Amino acid sequence: MHSSKKVFLTGGTGLIGKELWAPLTQAGFDVYALTIDEHMPAVPGVTWIKGNLFDDALLAQTFAQIKPAYLLNMAWAATGDYQTSNINFEFVRAGLSLLKHFAANGGRRAVFAGTCFEYAFKDTPIKETDPVNPPNVYACCKNTLRELAQCFCHANAVSFGYGRIFYVYGRGEHEKRLTA
Repeated sequence: MHSSKKVFLTGGTGLIGKELWAPLTQAGFDVYALTIDEHMPAVPGVTWIKGNLFDDALLAQTFAQIKPAYLLNMAWAATGDYQTSNINFEFVRAGLSLLKHFAANGGRRAVFAGTCFEYAFKDTPIKETDPVNPPNVYACCKNTLRELAQCFCHANAVSFGYGRIFYVYGRGEHEKRLTA
């Protein structure tokens, strides 16, 4: 790959991440996607990096080698007991590690995925300006990572974006997820 537009993608095999390959490569990005999966399809413009998001040494080595300008962090556990699991705290640590290595290697723009569960639930439509009031460990950790990431990026001159995602359903999901 020889593009100067390099993006490091976490969660690239997840519900949202797998939908990013085509638009990113069509826009001229070289995509480096971290995966724990053993066998990944050959996708033009996508380089699969076999590894674990929680492996700080791997992240340090990978960012030093690739030096991506962009970081898309879509990785998070969202199955089983994810709303109460202690694994959420590990995702906070991993998110900060990503940012540390990204910034140290010249990264310019990071975008992280949040969740609608960060908002206080109410009976009227939720607005972006509504207060957050995370009701569980998952939402609390997502929101905490956002706050820390904003602070880190500001202190390290990295542009930061964050989007709270609402109730998605897509290709490859179990049909009972949409209706019970």
